[in-house]
Formats: sequence, structure tokens, C-alpha cells
Amino acid sequence: ERCCAAGKLPGEDTATMRIMIKGGVWKNTEDEILKAAVMKYGKNQWARISSLLVRKSAKQCKARWFEWLDPSIKKTEWTREEEEKLLHLAKIMPTQWKTIAPIIGRTASQCLERYEKLLDAAQQKSGAIDDKDDPRRLRPGEIDPNPEAKPARPDPVDMDEDEKEMLSEARARLANTEGKKAKRKAREKQLEEARRLAQLQKRREMREAGITWRRTGHKRKRKWGVDYNAEIPFYKKAPKGFFDTSQEKALGFKVRESTNFLGKTAEEINGERRDVIEERERKKDARRQKLHRKTNLAEHLLRINKMNDVPNAKTRAEMILPAPQLKDKDLEHISKVGGREALRGGSGPTATLMSDYTKTPATTSRTPMRTPMTKDTVLEEAQNILKLTNTSTPLLGGENADVATSFGGITPNHTRLSTPNPLATPMHGTPSRSGMTPSATPASVASGISGVTGTPARDNLGINSVAGGMTPRTAIAERKRQRDMKKKLKMGFGKLPRAKNKYSIVLPDLPPEKEVVDDMVEDAEDRAALQAARKKSAEELDLKKRSKALQRGLPRPLAIGNIKFAADAQDNESAMILKEMDNLIRHDEAKYKPDNSTTQRKMTQIDDFSLQEIATARDLLEREVRKTAPDGVVEAHAEVWDTCRSDVMFLPTKKKFGLLSQASKKDRLKAIKQEFELTRQHISRETKKAQKIAKKLNIFLGGYNLRVKKSSEKLGHLDDECKRNARDARCFAELLTQEDAALPTRVKIITAEVQAEAEKESAAQTKFAKLAREKETLMEQLKIVNEVI
Repeated sequence: ERCCAAGKLPGEDTATMRIMIKGGVWKNTEDEILKAAVMKYGKNQWARISSLLVRKSAKQCKARWFEWLDPSIKKTEWTREEEEKLLHLAKIMPTQWKTIAPIIGRTASQCLERYEKLLDAAQQKSGAIDDKDDPRRLRPGEIDPNPEAKPARPDPVDMDEDEKEMLSEARARLANTEGKKAKRKAREKQLEEARRLAQLQKRREMREAGITWRRTGHKRKRKWGVDYNAEIPFYKKAPKGFFDTSQEKALGFKVRESTNFLGKTAEEINGERRDVIEERERKKDARRQKLHRKTNLAEHLLRINKMNDVPNAKTRAEMILPAPQLKDKDLEHISKVGGREALRGGSGPTATLMSDYTKTPATTSRTPMRTPMTKDTVLEEAQNILKLTNTSTPLLGGENADVATSFGGITPNHTRLSTPNPLATPMHGTPSRSGMTPSATPASVASGISGVTGTPARDNLGINSVAGGMTPRTAIAERKRQRDMKKKLKMGFGKLPRAKNKYSIVLPDLPPEKEVVDDMVEDAEDRAALQAARKKSAEELDLKKRSKALQRGLPRPLAIGNIKFAADAQDNESAMILKEMDNLIRHDEAKYKPDNSTTQRKMTQIDDFSLQEIATARDLLEREVRKTAPDGVVEAHAEVWDTCRSDVMFLPTKKKFGLLSQASKKDRLKAIKQEFELTRQHISRETKKAQKIAKKLNIFLGGYNLRVKKSSEKLGHLDDECKRNARDARCFAELLTQEDAALPTRVKIITAEVQAEAEKESAAQTKFAKLAREKETLMEQLKIVNEVI
């Protein structure tokens, strides 16, 4: 305790505690190691397999294999039949997921997860749940309780040292196949190699002794066809002629050895390959994504989450439609019945008053009918399971939950959807009644069959409105029928809801009014800034239109006299180009004067072109130069220019520039000495400037350097204090852990001591009461004795 209070553990200078808890999200590297380990060790040695994974236990490795990595696991979308079977089996065998899973063909965790989702859907009274509102979806900061049944996390680019060490150790252990059989194979291989080397040594010694030896039982394999590695195919040596061709051969060898004779590659002929282009573009995309991830990480993560979201990746389920019930013969019959519509006749008033009795019951097939609505069996089963789960014990009494499904078998009852066939739909006809009199019309034989009735009554005028087609024969029965009809009518009107005289006014959505911005007087500073920006843009545009010499800031002469051009420029095109160049040089001299120039000249007028026209002209010139100039002209021109530039130097004796190659030795020495002196003066001048700037910087940055020094010292003290506080925190945390571990024992000991003291106190009180009673008795006896005496 004293060591921990001082910030140290026994036997250590500093205490570094690292808690390692096995588990967590599975990574792609761990999955690959687990697959390779299962391939080598099998599916029973999970302790040995888990020794390859530092952060996973044997139980977790086994669960990961049987819940996710096993190739027999089905990971596709759940079908409707599987969901119905799952709910039915969960009702028959509740919580027995290990038994239900092989019947459905899924894992137990998949069955449990799907079952809970279906129950949630039933509670919300909808067939699906939005994944964003799923209560089982992990929030930031939560830990997945079942990571073995989830997809693996991709490996990071920069793996930590523990993961690298685990990967290298697993690679070494899985690659180690040095068992008994492998050692025997290696030993046999070494013996075979030793035998071969001895044989080679024996043959070499025999060959040196002049003894030819050939291995018995070995035949040279004859090779049919042309050996392309040893000879030239179909080569015929040219016969010797009458003349000497040695010079031609030498010239041929020389041409062959020259680099110009080398052939072109396929890439130079056909262009760059498509896979190389795709690889380059793929690398560009990777660099672009990496830059976007650095500059805008939030948007990048949002796009990745949107791509990985389950609703975006979910495929549409297969549409299940019922089999058609109408056949070709039924459709043909319906088409024939529809043709009878043209046979109807009669005038307008007659057709209005009389109903159409030409239609037969089969004509109802022309009326569009719909497939009868069915219930969602999956949702109904989930609701039934919720009812059974929420039902209270029978000891409390009450009604049982109304469940429509049965426990009859292991498979659920499927409801088969069918398209309605009006030709097979039973019609209402004359019913068969029991207790008929002998004079009554007997019911047809078909009416007694289930699902088939007699011919329907076509009563559009309401003649046979009484059930059974029988009219009352007496006035009393007629009045009774009228009263029953009125009573039914009143009951029908009574069921109607009461009128609600409430009105609500819904105003239309009007477009928002545009805000009226008041006219403001422009500030003088803003106006000046706008004018400066316009002036700057105009200057930049003017700079782009200038010649390249002015744009690059190349040195120019202070005064330009008569320019002499080469004598070979006699054609019209060259003369026009030279004239334009002369005008451009004189225009630049007059408009953009050098800094030291004081000459006043008349400005030469030139044409003003736009930037687009200048760029077009430059492209045309470059294309024309590429067409006319042979290869290597630019390099040769640069080489000539460098030679001429190095040959020109200022000659002090003649006080002008001249060529060193044509000057005398005395002139060259003086020119070089003058250049050396100028260079030394320039160096000394620049050195003084640098010293002045360094001195100013020392004065200017002196305070900052002092502050940096103080801040570094302060930062060092803070770092030491932080380390000391961290050490104290670890020690106190260890003390807290030990105190928490020892506290129950101390409480138990103190409780036992208090209980013992309480028992002692109780015994002492009892003894005290007993002695007090004995004292009272003795006092009474003493009193009696005194009275007697």
C-alpha cells in the first residue's frame, strides 16, 4: 500500500496497467486466419485455433465459424414460406431455436433475429420496419452483443503493431508443415541430392581419366520437328559466289548493332494497352478519393453510410401471383356471349321502362371482377404469437386468446390465392327446404350439392322479392311483411351516424412574398475596391496580350535602332513575318518602356486581337512547326544557342560585347578578370544585405525565441506533471480495485464482530437481571431475619 500510495508498484519504477478483453467486432484479417486455421486443424481444435487470434477466445472462434463463416450458411433474403414456417415452428416449439434452425435451413441466431423483427412489425401493425427506427440497431457508443453473426469490418490501411505481429505469427504457424511425414520426405530428398552429387563426381573423375561412360538403361529422347532453341527454322546457307562480300557483311553487322535498326514494340505500334490505361485511371481515382477524404471527411462518410445502408442494398422480393383459373375454352365462351349484345332491340321508352331479360347468368363474366382480398399470413401469425405470449395464467381466469391457426402439423396452413371464375361461382337459386308438402315444387338435384346451385332468378323488376320466390296468399301475411320491411328500414336508418354540422376552412398554400430590398447608397470604399478589381483584371488581360518577352520579364535593350535581319529572308511570307516582328518590338519599346529608358518614340500601331484568336494562332504555329521541322531541330537550336551565349562576353579594351573565340589572349584575360571582379562585388554586396537582414530578424524574432524557450520549458514541466498525475491515477485506481475486493470481507468481519458483541451484551444483560433478582431475594430474606431478631 505504501508503494501504491507513492505512485509505484512493488518491484517496478512505474506502473503501466493494460486491460485486454477478448471479443469485439470481427475483422477481415481475423476471418481469413480463422478460415485457414479451420482448413488445417479442423472443426474440433478450437483452443489451438484461438491461439492464433490474440483478441478472440475459443468459444468466440467456434461461434464465428458456425454462425457466419461456414459455407453451408444461407445468407440470402428470407422468403415468405420461410417466415411462415418460422412463426409456425416458434409457436409449436417456443425458444427451441437450435431445433428450429435446421428445419428452416438457417442458423439459430438468424432465426431469432428474424423472429424478433416480425414481432416488432406485428406490434407496429405494419408489414415492415424502417431500419433507421429499428430499436435493435446499434447507436454510436454501443457494443454489439452478438458480433459473431455480423459481417467483418474491413482492414485498415495502417494496422497497429499487435495486429501485424498476430498476422505474421499466424502466417508462420500455418505455413509450418514440418510433421513426421514432412521430415521423412525432407530426409529422402537430401539422400537423393547426395546420391546425385556423388554420381556427378564419379563421372567427372572418369572423364578426366579418359574413360567414356554412359548410363545404362538411358536412351536419348529423339525430338521430332525443329528445335527452335538450337537452330534457325528453315535456314538455307547461301552458296559462295564469284565476288568478295566481306565488306557487305561488315556493313550488315554495323547496321545491326546500331540503335536505329531496333524494331518497335507492340505498344509503340498499337498504342498503350487498355489494362495499363485502366490501372492508371484506377490509381487516379484512388488518389482523388484520398484527397476528398482528407478535405471533406464528413461528406465522404455520409456517402459511404448511404451506400452501406440496408434499404439501398435490399433487393426487391419476388412477386408471387396465383395460377389463372380461366382456361382457353372459358375465354372463348365469354367472347361468344359478349357477341349477343348486338341482338338487343327495342325503342327508347320501352328500354327505359323494361329491364333487359336477354342476358343469361353467364353474361356476368363481362363484369370486371377482382381477386378477393386475403390476409397477410405472416403478420397474422406474428400477432397470434404476441397474443399467446401476453395471455395471463389460466389460474386467474378469463378468456383465452382468439387464435385462428392450429397446431395440427409442423408446416403452416397455406392459403392459395385463385383468380375468381364467374362461370364457376355458385348463384343463388331455389333452395331446398325440409318439411315440404307433396304439392310443393321439389328442389333440384344440383341444389343439394355443396358449391353448386340452381338457375338464378332474373328479377330486375322486383317481382319475386320474397325469399324462396313465394308471395303471401293472405292480407294478414302481406301486412306482416310490410311491417317487417318498415322495421328493417328503420333499423337501417338508425345505424347511420348522426350529422355533424362542423365546417373547416382550408386556406390554399400561397407562394411566399418576395422580400423587397431597399436601395442602398454604395459606399465609397466599396466603390474604390470594385474599381481597383476591374483595373487589376484589365491589367491582367493586357498582360496576357503582350509578347512573351514582356510576360516572362526578359531583359531588353534601352534603345532600339535599325534592326537588321538575315539576308536569306527574301520571300513574301518571311518578309511579312519580319515586318510584323519589327512593329511588335517597336510598339513594346514605345508603350512599355524599360525602367532606365528616357527615349521618347512614336508608338507603332498594331492590330488588337482577342485571347482566343491569339491561342488559335499559337496552335496553328505549333502544328506547322511540327510538320515542317525535322526531329531534333529544337535540341540542336538549344545547343547552338548555349554555345553562342557562352562565346559572347564584354571586352573592356574595346568597350563592347564580342566573341571570345575571335578575341586575343590579352582581351580574354581582361574580360575574365572584369567578370570576376564584378561577381566578387556582387557577392560582397549580397553578403552585406544578408547580414543586415539576419540582424533585423534576430532583433525582430528575439522576443519570440525567448517565448518559445519559456513555453518549451513550461510544456516540459506540464508533461512531467501529467505523467505524474497519470501514474497517481493508475495507483489510486489499483487501490480502489483492491479496496473494492477487500471491502466485502471487511464488512463481513465487522458484521460478525458486531453480532458477537451484541450476543455478549445480551448475555451480560441476562446475567445482570438474574443477579439483580437474586439480590432482591437476599435483601428480603435479610429484612425478615432482622425483623425476627
